[in-house]
Amino acid sequence: MIDPGTLKVEGATIPYVVASGYGIGEFIDNFRGTAEVDLAWAGFSTRSTPLRRAQDIIRRIADAFGFAPRPVRIEAHGDSITFGSNAADPATQSYPAILQGALVTAGFTGMIVNNHGNPGWTTDMLVDAGELATQIDGHFSRRYRHHFYIGMAGTNDIKPVNHASAEHVIDNLTTMFSGRRAAGFRTFGMTLFPYDASLSPDATVDGKRRAINTWVRTTALDQGLVEGVIDLESEVNAALYGDMNLHAFHSDDTHPNEAGYEAMGLMARDFFLPLMA
Repeated sequence: MIDPGTLKVEGATIPYVVASGYGIGEFIDNFRGTAEVDLAWAGFSTRSTPLRRAQDIIRRIADAFGFAPRPVRIEAHGDSITFGSNAADPATQSYPAILQGALVTAGFTGMIVNNHGNPGWTTDMLVDAGELATQIDGHFSRRYRHHFYIGMAGTNDIKPVNHASAEHVIDNLTTMFSGRRAAGFRTFGMTLFPYDASLSPDATVDGKRRAINTWVRTTALDQGLVEGVIDLESEVNAALYGDMNLHAFHSDDTHPNEAGYEAMGLMARDFFLPLMA
């Protein structure tokens, strides 16, 4: 336990008060990733302090005490497209694997991206799989500087064989996003991968996909279910990484090929890098 006082960091004196029961390690772990903790800084309350400023202060203290920053961690949740189906080696060529490698290359050496992709699963299955949700939520820890969750699902629901409506998928995505937010994750959506335009996708099915994607981009964001959206079809991303509707990014009518997964992973990398700076 460190007594209330002052700590000199990089030539500056930072006044602080640590509430009873917190050692410096617990102090750092509990403060990182949350805007409300049981401590106050001289002159202002952390409850009214911008999170980025507060995290900067705590990182400086962590550095002064020799605590290494905890790695960033991302949980990627979804169906076969998250898993990496049809890639020669999903363990290295799925979009979560590409994302992890790209972030490590960018300097985040402690980067971990967990792939929770389940081939063939509908959103009903993902919501009903209590053990899977418990497993994902069990990974959450404030020891990580950032702990992100990416949810993308619904492609299997809207296939003609399953006949699910866009509204049904949206209800399940709401449950998925809100559940992970409640567990403490910074939660993000990813729009559904487009169908291969060269194969004339079913207009009804594609209409459902577009309705789901519109909801993810707008309502889910506006309601705070997600903090941001990795949009596979935005004009900006199409210009940077390629048009995901093109046959060149597909292994069949539904799934990406290796080029498609790589584009998804790099798109996700460039989405997250500004959040991790």
